[in-house]
Amino acid sequence: MNLLKLIIPIFVIFFSMQLSAQKAATQSEYEMIDQVYKLFSNAYKFKNADMFLHLYTEDCLYLKANKETGIIGQSEAVESFAEMFEKGSKEGLKYDIEFRFVKREVMEATAFDAGYYRMTTISYEGEPSYNYGKFLMILKKGDDSIWRIFADSYSGTTEEIYLSGK
Repeated sequence: MNLLKLIIPIFVIFFSMQLSAQKAATQSEYEMIDQVYKLFSNAYKFKNADMFLHLYTEDCLYLKANKETGIIGQSEAVESFAEMFEKGSKEGLKYDIEFRFVKREVMEATAFDAGYYRMTTISYEGEPSYNYGKFLMILKKGDDSIWRIFADSYSGTTEEIYLSGK
């Protein structure tokens, strides 16, 4: 009986330490994934398509809204952003993109994010216009422990849906 009185507190302390370590690891993974979205936003802000080379896996699947086929591969996805930024630069546009997350699941080296985005386009005169959409991204952690986008799909929605987050 005395042995049980000694073993139970040790087990409780050990188990508590294990749970604490798991929570810290999960928080760290979430923060690393959040960095992908910060860099994504910065790529828009600076109209720098090359930044997407570091954000997408080489074998990514990029599904553009209102298109019948997806763009398969990192270089095609980056080219799509480059074309948009080039056109925007010629017109003097500035971009900003914000994300609202509804659901995130992280399972070892794969993460799924679903949510909404608001893209702000600011004209040469400084007038903003807003586009709203929903997205689903699958991210994978590489052998280098860096999270990258493996699949990116989005489509339009309304401001009301974006704000409600449903």
